[in-house]
Amino acid sequence: MRKAILTIRAIVFNVGLGVLTFIIGIISLLVWPLPLNTRYAVLIQWATWVMVWTRWMCGIRYEVEGAENIPEGPAIVVSNHQSSWEVIFFQYYLPPQTWVVKRELFRIPFFGWSMKSLHPIAIDRSKRVSALDQLIRQGKQHLEQGRWVIIFPEGTRSKPGQVRKFSSGAAALAKAAGVPLLPVAHNAGRCWPAKRLIKYPGTVKVKFGPVIEPGGRPARVINREVQDWIHRAFHELENPPSAVAPYAEEKAA
Repeated sequence: MRKAILTIRAIVFNVGLGVLTFIIGIISLLVWPLPLNTRYAVLIQWATWVMVWTRWMCGIRYEVEGAENIPEGPAIVVSNHQSSWEVIFFQYYLPPQTWVVKRELFRIPFFGWSMKSLHPIAIDRSKRVSALDQLIRQGKQHLEQGRWVIIFPEGTRSKPGQVRKFSSGAAALAKAAGVPLLPVAHNAGRCWPAKRLIKYPGTVKVKFGPVIEPGGRPARVINREVQDWIHRAFHELENPPSAVAPYAEEKAA
């Protein structure tokens, strides 16, 4: 019975998500001639609507630990990747930003249109050398203009309870741009498993770590520090000490 109810709720959720995405896709065409910052301010409301819809229909809430570590100026956010939830959450919770995405996402009607209008860093993952050059060049431009850069260095979504090996693109960008990395760990896959219809009610735990300054270190050393912190923090989220109550904060919807 529970599975049937969750399936029905997931179907209704997807219909609502489709409607929201269709609306934002049409809006993206209407505001395309406007400056990028204006387009962003309009189109990013999609993330707010989806977060509210996710909480109301799927019963997915969140807790944030380490919000005091979020810096004032632009940073490169490096996070493990388990679902679509964290992509939406970062848009909703963090300052104006851009994302490193697969170029083929632009082919998705409505969603791809609105994404393309915000000028993300769209790379061809089959061309690793040129993709890294593009990431550094365009990433520096966005950071200089005050936008944060969101990177999922695993390259694809991992299963609940797992974190894959990280690529070093985020570390290379931080070294080239001279900006800090903000590591983030979460367990969104427990509530929103990748490539599955059903979403499970519960609380996603998100942990922001202290910023990691690139300094003059090699990218591989920086990448190792980021990866080690996220692996460790993720393990703590999955296996919390019973005596420690995490700091919880939920942004008002």
